[in-house]
Amino acid sequence: MRKKYPRIQFIIKSFQADKIGALGMFLTKLVASISYGLEILLIAKLLDSLILTFTNSGTVDIGSFLAIILVWLMKSVSELLYKASKEHVSNSLSKSLSLEVLSKKQRIQYQELEKKENWDLMERVQADPSPKWIEGYQNLLDIWEDVLRAGWIFITIATAQWVIAILTLLFLLPYGILAVRNGQEEYTAYEESTRHFRIADYFRSILSNRENVEERILFHYQDWGKRKWKNEYSQAVQIERKANRKIFGRMGGLDILSAVTTGSIAFILLWSLLNASMTSGLYISIIKGIFEFVDEMSVSLAPTVISFEKSKYYLRDYSAFQSLPEETEEGREPFVCDQIETIEFKDVSFSYPSGNTPIIDHLHLTLYGNRKYALVGENGAGKTTLIKLLTGFYSQYEGEILINGREVRTIKREDLRRLFSVVYQNYAKYETTFSQNLLPNPTSDEKDEEIQKVLTSIGLRDILGQLPMGMHTPLGKLDPEGVDLSGGQWQLLAIARGLINDARIYVLDEPTASIDPIKEAEIYRIFKQALQNKFAFLITHRLGGARIADEIIVLKDGKVVEQGTHEELLRQSGKYHEMYQEQKSWYEK
Repeated sequence: MRKKYPRIQFIIKSFQADKIGALGMFLTKLVASISYGLEILLIAKLLDSLILTFTNSGTVDIGSFLAIILVWLMKSVSELLYKASKEHVSNSLSKSLSLEVLSKKQRIQYQELEKKENWDLMERVQADPSPKWIEGYQNLLDIWEDVLRAGWIFITIATAQWVIAILTLLFLLPYGILAVRNGQEEYTAYEESTRHFRIADYFRSILSNRENVEERILFHYQDWGKRKWKNEYSQAVQIERKANRKIFGRMGGLDILSAVTTGSIAFILLWSLLNASMTSGLYISIIKGIFEFVDEMSVSLAPTVISFEKSKYYLRDYSAFQSLPEETEEGREPFVCDQIETIEFKDVSFSYPSGNTPIIDHLHLTLYGNRKYALVGENGAGKTTLIKLLTGFYSQYEGEILINGREVRTIKREDLRRLFSVVYQNYAKYETTFSQNLLPNPTSDEKDEEIQKVLTSIGLRDILGQLPMGMHTPLGKLDPEGVDLSGGQWQLLAIARGLINDARIYVLDEPTASIDPIKEAEIYRIFKQALQNKFAFLITHRLGGARIADEIIVLKDGKVVEQGTHEELLRQSGKYHEMYQEQKSWYEK
């Protein structure tokens, strides 16, 4: 999207969303500007006829009077049609742009989503973007209408004195200059304050959400959160207040300039009246039109140009958002895999974009099909990062990662991610029905039977029996009849979702973090049974489940430091033995 011609983009986007509505807005504004010029001429003609009537040398021009009534009626109708057209375009833009923003966000490279500056950018862009676009198009039409009105004034005055007509236009220029500067400063302040408002909103959500309320009370996080919120919110408000003081100062100057401008024009035009180059009716009608025009400029034109400048800056953000690098399928081919035979990491190194320290450092590892591997190690050892590389979230690594001999960067992303079913530690809670938390779409009878087996095996069947509408019970608080689950129950539901999904590789990323050691041992036995013929990764720093793995891989500083079975690693008396001794009391029973 080209930043150089923003007004064209506002027009194009509005017409793309709703041709009839956008054209309706344009035509009604054209009618309004024509009505303004006709009103000046007709009032002048009517006043001249009235003056002649008072001097007993003419009659009242009834035709002009009726024409004025018709013009007023036309203005009222066009205003109503304009509002209806604008509403129609706004609704169409809201639908099309929201889908456009969501689609773009889904295509953005994963590493771009982790950059702080991009989150600030998306915060400014993704909240319903349609008002910005409709405002941009509306501002263009408003400015165009005002230009046409100024043209009518110029043409009308020029019929009497073209020099005075030029002087009148020169008096109007300061309005546009000050309005543009105001718009630029206001949006710059908005851009700077957005970051502080976003942080303030985070602390407000901490204070107001229903999760962890007991912890907030016990550990006195309310006062801390309020201080943090107040600090960020105050900084944001201070930034906007500072900009507003300048803007309001200029607006006050515009009001003074308005009085000076209208008075000066009236005085200059008086010379034309005294020289009989302009009739009394035309003089009065022009002065009335100029007063209305200047008053409207001081009240609405400056805010209109400010709004348009803000819309142009928004368009800059929108263009930057649309320019964020996307996932591409270039160089990727389809991949059909009925069974995992090998997964190989060959001299793989990786650092996150925001840092230079390698998270994965020249790692070599070969894994074989239909086996279960436990990735263990302290926090920051590279366990989850390794899986992110394997699943294709990051492709800027050195070395090779191969699935059945095929480099993952050459596999179509849809085919690659179809291979995996992942249960994350930070699992999702979907506030919809119990069944849709397992699978979003309707299932077959055969799949329903499989779901029931999984629910029974992990202990969710009893919980399901307590829900008032069974599988159709809404969960969470979004629905008035929703039922909330405990943290452990939500996690069991996430585990069930991962087990039900038909995949070639299962990844369990700290899946039992919210579950006690006894329940954890039961869950791991279920994993072992459910995944007996599956390739699986178990990522954990709690070693209770590591024993179910066919092989345990110990990571430290992005490298494999130990590898073997539970018994083999204990005999080595290395890092795994040290970690296990620290946790042994959890699992002795």
